[in-house]
Amino acid sequence: AVCVGAMQANSDENVEDTTWKEAARPIGTALLVTLLLAVDDLNPVKVFCGYSRYYEPNLGFHLTEGRIALLAVGCLLGLLISERERLLYHLVRTFFRCTFNNMFFRTVEIVGMENLPREGPIILTGNHNNQFVDGVILLTNCSRQISFMIAQKSWDRPMVGFLARAFHCIPVARPQDAAFRGAGRLVADGGPRLRGVGTRLLKQV
Repeated sequence: AVCVGAMQANSDENVEDTTWKEAARPIGTALLVTLLLAVDDLNPVKVFCGYSRYYEPNLGFHLTEGRIALLAVGCLLGLLISERERLLYHLVRTFFRCTFNNMFFRTVEIVGMENLPREGPIILTGNHNNQFVDGVILLTNCSRQISFMIAQKSWDRPMVGFLARAFHCIPVARPQDAAFRGAGRLVADGGPRLRGVGTRLLKQV
């Protein structure tokens, strides 16, 4: 029992170390950016513009913070356009997480998320009790970016199809969606057989 307790304590320490190592980089980056923005003498844009003034005769133009800001805005817009599908995915996911999770369920308990690989292909299967709600719940509570198989009939709908394309869903044609009303009718005469009246089953099937 002592060995088991020691192993458990070591396991908890390893988890804490891993969590801190993962959080240290973004925390340090945020603190560094805060420091650079808070102190004008350390602001890299202002420092760069200050040094560039000595080379204005050779450059032929005056480099200012405003021009650098316009350049950054242009690059940011280009980045948003190139990554618009991923941005739309996370925006819609955040919207569903703030709305659907609270509308249909009082609480959502996630069990076994640590067993989900962070990389590589994986197939998730769920209880398909509702056409969209169960998929939305899986989407909003899964740590990985996922996509779904969706019926071609739903894919062809304007709003649903737009979201399905944003989530890189795979349309699937179902046999029941291809059903149509055939010619004629089937008549039961009380016996074990059905009799067709005006049917064209061999041509229509």
